[in-house]
Parts: sequence; structure tokens; C-alpha cells
Amino acid sequence: MCGITGKFDYNNKVSESLISKMTDTLVHRGPDDKGVWCNDNFGFGMRRLSIIDIEGGHQPIFTNDKKIGIVFNGEIYNYKEIRKELIQKGVEFKTNSDTETILKGYEVCGDEIFEKLNGMFAIAIWNKNNKELTLVRDRIGIKPLYYYKDDSRLLFGSEIKAILADKTVPREVNQIGLSFYFDLMYIPNPHSAFQNIYKLEPGHILKVSQKNIEKKKYWDFEPSKIQVVNSKQDLKEEFLHLFEDSVKKRMLSEVPLGAFLSGGIDSSSIVAMMSKNSSERIKTYSIGFEDKQFDESNYAKQISEKFNTNHTNMYVDSSMLNWIENYVYHFDEPFADYAAFPTYIVSKLARKDLTVVLTGDGGDEIFAGYYRYNSEKIADNIKILPSFIRDGILSPTLKMLLSVLSTDSRHFNKIDSIIKRLSEVDKEKIRRYTERFKKYSDDDFRKYLKFKKRNIGMVEYYIELSSNIKSRLYFDQNTSLNEDMLTKVDRVTMANSLEARVPYLDHRIVEFSYKIPDKLLFKGYNLKTFLKLAYKDILPDNILNRPKGGFGFPIDKWIRYDLKELVSDTLLSKDSLINPFLNSQNIEKLVKSHYKKETNSGAKIFMLMVFNMWYKRWISQ
Repeated sequence: MCGITGKFDYNNKVSESLISKMTDTLVHRGPDDKGVWCNDNFGFGMRRLSIIDIEGGHQPIFTNDKKIGIVFNGEIYNYKEIRKELIQKGVEFKTNSDTETILKGYEVCGDEIFEKLNGMFAIAIWNKNNKELTLVRDRIGIKPLYYYKDDSRLLFGSEIKAILADKTVPREVNQIGLSFYFDLMYIPNPHSAFQNIYKLEPGHILKVSQKNIEKKKYWDFEPSKIQVVNSKQDLKEEFLHLFEDSVKKRMLSEVPLGAFLSGGIDSSSIVAMMSKNSSERIKTYSIGFEDKQFDESNYAKQISEKFNTNHTNMYVDSSMLNWIENYVYHFDEPFADYAAFPTYIVSKLARKDLTVVLTGDGGDEIFAGYYRYNSEKIADNIKILPSFIRDGILSPTLKMLLSVLSTDSRHFNKIDSIIKRLSEVDKEKIRRYTERFKKYSDDDFRKYLKFKKRNIGMVEYYIELSSNIKSRLYFDQNTSLNEDMLTKVDRVTMANSLEARVPYLDHRIVEFSYKIPDKLLFKGYNLKTFLKLAYKDILPDNILNRPKGGFGFPIDKWIRYDLKELVSDTLLSKDSLINPFLNSQNIEKLVKSHYKKETNSGAKIFMLMVFNMWYKRWISQ
């Protein structure tokens, strides 16, 4: 695992000191080693977290004739098989690293080598022969890769801060990216919060020469063309074989390795497979909340006892928010998924013992694990009801119930959400589904923000959805999975120099999931129907049938009390740097209403606060 960076200046020489400075911004991603190389108008560098071939994995690596070089962030789990194929073709190797395997594979096969890779990766290859730079990102978007371009140069990096180390790169707010942030809590690819800085999309290659920039997709994955299999037994056997192989591949390491364990289906199944394939006790890590409304650590304890893991649990409270200044630093752009805080704490906890950790991320987006899939069926059924029942009885009853609940109750937000969904059931299904992601409605935009909202909608921006479950899963896999969930995990683990591996996102498993019939993937209102079938003899019933968990987070309570002073300093100050973007009077009303417990607006306030802190850290300096 590493951080990579580089610069291609079409007209001028690139200085080694600049590349070294850019590379040093990524020291947290790779504290073990550093490599920098420059020649004329190109240079690249890397910081390395040593995991495989510790002695021989120094980068950059070059071909024997020194004409092609590579820096690489990630892990290739099938590199030994590829290496064996190349040796049979007469290719000679100097190291045992996956990096050299990619390089020699590229020398022999060109871009076709990327289709053979099973892993997570961001790759930069420089060809001195034709002065061409090739940038590649893995199929799912597990590893990040950003680039800045103008008419005279292109810079790239694993994180935006590496690009901004070049002080000639302008720091200008991208309002399109910003408007997505207030919709989603994150900024989807290819946009970023900065003008002319982009995310390379998952499964894509970017070719850069002095005369041309070309982007192409190398993972031509079309779910509609995958043949559905109706045999439950055949599907179960194929999946368990794939899943066990995926876990085993991700256990390959020359450094200590363990797992995050929440006690949910995804992390529990990974721990089960790790235990099956290890001669030693697996080290597992979880956190619990002192607020019992959000604490689910008892499930993790149960799985630990069943599979005899060496388990560590830590209880956390609002003091975790002390990381908030560094949080803004590590994410580089506005990012308000506050589950990053407990994930950071469990990463810090695990890093005391480990360098590599396996996580259950991706299982919900691949195998239908979110309540929003349920809500679509519920909305379809509610829509059948006559309007006088919906609008005249159901909605008023829920509003009355809401009025007697305390805003501190976890049920308050659930009922408030149901009331909102009731008002949306008459919308077309595509709009109804995408509206669920919005944190700031169109009315909120007009009320609280001064800049113009983008005209393009989420659906038009990505894909056309149909009403079936797989189209919604595909939508999520191409939006929230790669630029929210995976970004969160990458940044907080890398902030602790910890490598996270995600067995559910082996591309073979992603493709396999589209073989599953809709009725088996999601039956009635039962989430993760197929996984529950597959793990029936592996995991306890109460784990398989427990309510959907995840990192619940008392954000409303903490904004109201623990972060009150910080909120006032960042949002209610007349000298706030972001006042040109905000309708300050309305925001003051929003904050005070939240303080008085008239509403629960913690998420909206947190997003504004993060935006302010990001602007101060990255734009105004």
C-alpha cells in the first residue's frame, strides 16, 4: 500500500525537489519507504507501506532498458499467477513484488494487463519512448486517484493534497462539486471540490501525451448481459467458493493481519472464513458507544467467541470528535459522512497490532442490505392506498406522534423520515429513489445557500434506473459505494498507516451477484436474502436475522451539546470565511432551532461546519 504522485509538464523541466515535496504529503499512506524519479518534463514518486516483498518492493521500478517505469498504490492478489504466465513467456524478474509483475505485464501485453488484475490499485506508468503517461484505477474504485490538468501540464496523486503541494496549482472552488456535496455529503466522480481537479473514474484508463488526453473504460461490465441462474444450490456453492477464495487471497501478507468486526453479516462472514483458513487466532477489533441506543458491540463479542478470535473492543464517546481538524486535512475536500469518526478510532486501535485489516465494506451495495431497498417496496404499497387515507389519516397520525416525541429519541428521525417519504410516493420511481440520498433538498438550497445549484440531476448524471432491485444496486455501486464508503475507509485507515482490504469487492463477486434472481436477492422485506441462505450453516440465526446496524451515530446530540462552541465559531461568526456562500440569517435560525430541540438538523449543520473548516484549511490559506 502506498501513496503515488507525479507531474507531466508539456513544456518545462520538472524539478525533483517538487516531486519530493508532493510525495512527502503522503507520508501517512507509506511511512516505510520513499522513491522519487525525474527526467526532463516528467517526474513521479511514491511513499510505501511495506506489506509484500518487503526487501524488494522499492518503487519506482523500471524495465531492463529503463524505458518504462511504474509507481503503484494497492495490492494485486493474483500477481503470482500472472507472474508465472509471464515467466513461461520468457520474462525475467528481479523482485517478487506485484509492482514489477504489473510493469512486465504492461511491457508484454500493453493495456490488456489491467483486465487481468484482481485487486485494488491506482497505477501510473511512464513510457519514455513516446513520452506517454498511463493512469489506471481499479474496477470498483477502492483506491483513489486524482489529477489536475490545464493546457500545459497534468499532475496526479493518491490524494488532492499531493497536487496542491505545487503552489502554482490554483485553489478555486468548484461549485458543481460543492452542490453535489450538499446533496450527498460527498462529491461523486469525476468531480472534486477544486476547479480542474478530477477523480479518475473506477475501471478507467487515462492516457496523457503532449498532444492528447484520452480516457477509456477497461472494465466493460454490463449487468443486463449476465445470465441469471435459478438453482439456489448452484448459486450457493459458486458463491461460497468465490468468497472463500477472495478472503484467502486477501490474507496474503508478510506483516500482521486481522479484521474489523461489527457483528453484522458482512464482517462476521469474513471472520468466519479467515478463521477457517488460518492456523492462528484471528485478531478482531470493534468499538461500542457509551450511548446504549447506538451500541451493538455485543454482536461482535458473540462472533468473536464463536470463532475464537483475539478480540479487542473499545467504547467511545464524543471525545472522538477531537479528530475533526485532522479529519478535514485527510479528506482534502468537503466530506460529511460522520461514520468516519468511529471508523478512524477502530483503525487507530487496530494499528497498534496490525498493518493489514479485512473489512466487510461493499456487502450492502452488492447483496441488497440497506433499508432504502425496503422503502421502495413500502412506497409502492402505500401508493395503492387512496389519498384520503394517506393524506387524511396516516400522515397526520405520524405528525401527531412526532410532536410528542423528544428530538433526542432515536425514533424521532425515523418517523420524520417516513413522513417525508409519504409526501414523495407519487413521484416516479427513479426520482423517488434518488431523492432518498439528498441531505439538502432544493428548498434547503434556496434557503441556506447563495451559490447556484447545478441543473443536472443525479439520475441524468449517472444512469437511467428501472424499477428492479439490480438497477438500484448498480446505481449505488457507481455512486455512494466508491466515493463515499470506500473513500471513508481509505482515508481513515491510511491516516493510521493501515491497509484495508475488502473481500466483498472482488470483481468476480460483483459480477456473480448479477446471476442471482431478483426474488432470491431480495425477498419480501427481507434484506440480504441470498447471503442469509448462503451462511445458514456458518453464522448464528440471531446474527443473520438481526436488524441492519452499521455505525449509528448520535450526531444530533453531539452538535447540540459537545460541538456547540465549534458550531458557533464556524457558522455564526460574522467574520466567517464562507459567508459569501451562505444565507447567514437562515442558518442562524436553523442552528438555534436545533439547539432548542425544535428540529433535528445535526447532519445539515455538520455539513456546513465541515465546509467552513475545509474552506479555511484548503482555500483561504
